[in-house]
Amino acid sequence: MKNSVIDAIAGFIGFKAIIDIPKIYADSHEEFPAKSLVGKLECSRSRTDRVKGEGDWILNKVYVTFNVFYKSVFFYFAPFATILYPMVKSLEGNVN
Repeated sequence: MKNSVIDAIAGFIGFKAIIDIPKIYADSHEEFPAKSLVGKLECSRSRTDRVKGEGDWILNKVYVTFNVFYKSVFFYFAPFATILYPMVKSLEGNVN
């Protein structure tokens, strides 16, 4: 826990030095082969940013439908059924 301003500044400088270690190391090598492999970062556009075509609204509806089904079944229903089924089977022997 930082109790004074000096401790907070020293912590920030130490954290910044640790974060910059890979950049300092990469810049120290003139003939570092990985430097030439890394190019300029380009941002890819999302599915809603592209130019709209005639049938894109149909494909978007199909995508959203399948996406909702996939998330609801595999992330909610399947784990619930996996937990519920053995619990129900174990209780069947106890109830007459």
